[in-house]
Amino acid sequence: MTSRFILSAGWLAAGAIFVALLGGGSHASAQVFGPPSTIFGSVTDSAGEVPAGLPVEAYVGDKLCSSKGRTEFTGEGSGKVTVYFTDAVSREQTPGCGFEGADVRIKIGDRFAPQTAKWRAGPVQVNVTFG
Repeated sequence: MTSRFILSAGWLAAGAIFVALLGGGSHASAQVFGPPSTIFGSVTDSAGEVPAGLPVEAYVGDKLCSSKGRTEFTGEGSGKVTVYFTDAVSREQTPGCGFEGADVRIKIGDRFAPQTAKWRAGPVQVNVTFG
């Protein structure tokens, strides 16, 4: 009976330490944000081909809400098309950024697209035409 009590007490102590390490011993916690609005589509220009490698940004009002977006080519020969993508984060992640239904302006290279997107978590397709 004594060994059983010691074993049970040992498990209780180990459990208390584990619980303290999980939540009681530290107040640091990781913030988890919902998914961004991933805005993508084709991009064309009446003046000619839109090059690959242009930066693409998303703005809600005047607030930059994205990074690392760019244009790329897809297809080959006469079927080659320029496409773009960017992630617009939510206002929970960056104050002033996206929320359900917010207008998102798309900047490709140094030009804002005439088309806008509506922010929503997940994929949003908007084909852009300049000119």
